[in-house]
Formats: sequence, structure tokens, C-alpha cells
Amino acid sequence: MKKTILYLSFFALVGLFTNCNSEKKSYQTNTETGVTNVDRNDKEMNDAISKAQSTFDKFEKAFIDNKKTNKYEDFIVKIGFPTKDGSVEHMWVSDITYDGKRFSGILVNEPVGKMTIKYGDSVNIDQKKLSDWMYTDTNSGDIYGGYTMQVIRKHMSAEEGAAFDEQMGGKFVDQ
Repeated sequence: MKKTILYLSFFALVGLFTNCNSEKKSYQTNTETGVTNVDRNDKEMNDAISKAQSTFDKFEKAFIDNKKTNKYEDFIVKIGFPTKDGSVEHMWVSDITYDGKRFSGILVNEPVGKMTIKYGDSVNIDQKKLSDWMYTDTNSGDIYGGYTMQVIRKHMSAEEGAAFDEQMGGKFVDQ
């Protein structure tokens, strides 16, 4: 859980959750809110979201198997929540649980847009609104998933990228 806290504190500082709004320039980070705006038609980001959705079965299998193996930690998912202005704000959900039918967890970002949910709320994870997922190998530190994070990382300055890599403490691995 310690690494999840580091991830989330870094995401809050550098703005690594996205607000898809077609009126904003892609990958522009608001220095006040820390939110990175990504155009809703951005092919690279939409491909990353599609990959996260199409590979969610890997997250689910790792999560379920982990109850026996304890091989992984820091399971988190990113969900797109609609805002009152019609955009979508993608935020992280941690403390994941699974009841055999659906996943749920705790919202760990403070929404920037106007919506009915807030930091700390319990939310059910609607897989149709899933935009990313991640977990870490306990032994190697390798990070699985994080497809939207990898896209955002690619668009960072050298200084931001170095800080990101240091905070993550592991490398992303493709599955």
C-alpha cells in the first residue's frame, strides 16, 4: 500500500489524471489543479484506454490469484466520471475489493469538475467506464497496466519524466 500512496501523491502533484475535453489542447497540464487535459479525440490516449479495457481480464486474474499468492500489490483502477459540463474526468480508485461479480473501491482523487462524488467516496467500478488499471509485482517492482500513464509519461518534459520515474520506483512492463 505504501507504493500506492506514492503513486497517488505524485499523480496529484504532476496532474496525472485526465479530463477529456475537446476544447483543450492535448497534454496541457493546469499548474493550479495538476490536471492534464487530453482532447477526447486523442488517438494515442483512446488507444491506451481501449488497451486497458481489453486487458482488464489480466487485472482481474492477478487480483483474484493474489489472494493465494500475494505476488502483487497496489491494485488501482482509473475510471471516467461524467462531469456536469459534459466532459469526463478520469480518476483513480484504490482499496479495491471484489465480491465475485464486481469490483469496488475508494475514490482517491479530488474531482476538479462539478460532480456528485468526492475524494474518499466508495464507488463501484463500471468496466465500461474503465480507462486504466495498474498493479505492481511485489518482488521485482515491475508495474503492469498503466497504459494511460505511459502515454502521459511520453509527453512529459525530461525533468517531469525523471521525477515520474523516480516516484514510480519500477518500470512498466507490457503483458
